Amino acid sequence: MPDHQLASTGRYSISRKVVALFLLLVLLAGTNQFVTHRAQQRLTGVEQDINATGRLRYLSQQIQASVLGAVMTQSWNGDTAQLIAEFDVRLAAQEKHVVEMDRQSDAKAAKRLPDIAAVNSAWAAYRLDVLSFLDARPEPGAAAAFLPRLAQGAQKVLDRADQATNSLAEQAGEIKREVAVWLDWLAAFDLAILLAAFFAIQRRVVHPLRQLAEASLRFAGGDFNARTEYRANDEIGLVSEAFDHMAEETQEHIRVIAADLQEIRQQQATLEKLSKAVENSPASVVITDAKGTIEYVNGTFTRVTGYAYDEAVGQNPRMLQSGRTSPDTYKALWQTILSGGVWHGELMNRRKNGELFWENTYISSSRNEQGEIAHFISVKEDVTQRRQAEQELLFLNINLEKRVAERTRQLENAYMEQEAFSYSVSHDLRAPLRSIHGFAHAMAEDCAGCSKTESLGHLQRVQDASVRMGQIIDDMLSLGEVSKGELHASDVNLSKKARDVLAGLAQHDPGRKVGIEVADDVIVRGDRRLLRIALENLLGNAWKYTAKQESAHIAFGATEVDGRQVIYVRDNGAGFDMSYADKLFKPFQRLHGPSDFKGSGIGLAIVHRIITRHDGCIWAQAEKGKGATFYFSLSKAG
Repeated sequence: MPDHQLASTGRYSISRKVVALFLLLVLLAGTNQFVTHRAQQRLTGVEQDINATGRLRYLSQQIQASVLGAVMTQSWNGDTAQLIAEFDVRLAAQEKHVVEMDRQSDAKAAKRLPDIAAVNSAWAAYRLDVLSFLDARPEPGAAAAFLPRLAQGAQKVLDRADQATNSLAEQAGEIKREVAVWLDWLAAFDLAILLAAFFAIQRRVVHPLRQLAEASLRFAGGDFNARTEYRANDEIGLVSEAFDHMAEETQEHIRVIAADLQEIRQQQATLEKLSKAVENSPASVVITDAKGTIEYVNGTFTRVTGYAYDEAVGQNPRMLQSGRTSPDTYKALWQTILSGGVWHGELMNRRKNGELFWENTYISSSRNEQGEIAHFISVKEDVTQRRQAEQELLFLNINLEKRVAERTRQLENAYMEQEAFSYSVSHDLRAPLRSIHGFAHAMAEDCAGCSKTESLGHLQRVQDASVRMGQIIDDMLSLGEVSKGELHASDVNLSKKARDVLAGLAQHDPGRKVGIEVADDVIVRGDRRLLRIALENLLGNAWKYTAKQESAHIAFGATEVDGRQVIYVRDNGAGFDMSYADKLFKPFQRLHGPSDFKGSGIGLAIVHRIITRHDGCIWAQAEKGKGATFYFSLSKAG
């Protein structure tokens, strides 16, 4: 079909006509504004002159009143002279203003010159009389004969001022009448312009547009022979010509479409069969455009994912991502399908309700006639049950290995405890027993020659050794206790427990003053009872080893090291030599003598055993004489 060349718009297009009309309206508006502004200026000048003349009348009345007051009070204080000076200044200014306007060829100002001259003449005579009267300063009796003359002079000034004011008022009325005439002419001219524009718009715009609209409605109603037949050298003529051309081409297209309709119906039937097959497929089917926007999902997809058809269409398949699939998997996926291949793999996705599920997925691309990717097609099968079975089997294997490892660790701990017990029996328990035996033997040999005081001293030593042996036995039982039973994990606020332990220590030792610092909300997950025992030992040691400090200080808190929470107990007590740090957590190993600080050396071993049972770790930093800090961390339990 040959191309149709549209005629270009000519010189007097609608846009140019609108601009010309707009400029004309702006000109009219400017003219109206100028006339109004000019009239306002003239009225303002007249009003100012009226006010100035009124001020002259007021001053003349004030002068007369001042003269009468001076006569009656015989007070010649110069107020009248000041009023006369002000009158002179204002009259001169008014006279200068009128003369200046007359020089500017203002006919109205020329009419005011005689009025100003009359006021000036009356004022000159009255002023002379007043000044002569003030210079004479007559007594009241002599002044009475002269006052009528002054009154006549003052009245003459008032009359001339009134005459000037009336003349100004007449001029103001003339100005208003002139402005009204100008505005009437301008209004008539504006109306004529608007009427001309209205009829021009009706003829050149409204009628052609109505004709175009009627042709469009007939064409839309099925009359494909409808044409506007309107031609003009402007935009509407261009649109009408374009419409007629479009109608001709559309009519031709309709004939072509009608010829192909039967083939389209056959293809549509085939597509319906394919659509039903895809819709009823037991696998999920997703079709996206080249940008990955979902265009179609089948019923299986909605059942598996929980997303309705309308919720899925228009979205990106990323809405199904669970965050559990490696980015490398998606990278390989895109490389495969963009290169024209078919990607196959299993993805962990998330349903609408948040539930995770596995899909065995095939994704490929389809290309258009130009060889460009037009769509991506994904066929997926829900294999969650199979993966769950595999995971359960894997979990059972891992759990079995874990239980074996846990049982092995328990056996190793039991063996270590057995070694500690054997060592204690062979060493630590024998020492108190030897003391008891030795002192008992001494008492037996020396009983006859000993005083009562010496006997009591021997007995006291026997008792101390017995108590120490009992403490060792209790500590051994405690060490064995923390290694038994299952852990009952829960969220534990160690800050609250630390405050409770320190409060108990202070209550049992009220004579000490210790600075306490406990951080808020240090929360871990573990066995509440065992963690309490660990804090009692750590804080108890801090309390014990700061006993000889004048300003003792104990701090409990937490910090973050390499992304994990590390809890600490810090004191400024006796400290220890770090070269012996390897003995800290071994049972019955002490870094201070019994005479300096009492203890059995089992407390830190208990703490180490508790932290180890929580899959955590514990370590210390210290300096002899400058205090110690014990750190421990716990595994992140679920």
